[in-house]
Amino acid sequence: MPALTHLSSDHDETLIARLAAGDLSEAEATRARALTSSCPACAQLETDLRSIIAATSGLPAPRRTRE
Repeated sequence: MPALTHLSSDHDETLIARLAAGDLSEAEATRARALTSSCPACAQLETDLRSIIAATSGLPAPRRTRE
């Protein structure tokens, strides 16, 4: 599937990643939700990140090789 293109060059992908992680204030979350509702690329990014979070949340922590 080809990558989607943002409708505007000023979209903040970090903001979308923080939305997926639940790491935003309410004002920031409102802004991020506006992006995901108006831009298919932002919406896809959020969906992809949430899928990765769900798939990896049950994995054990990597073993440390050194102290």
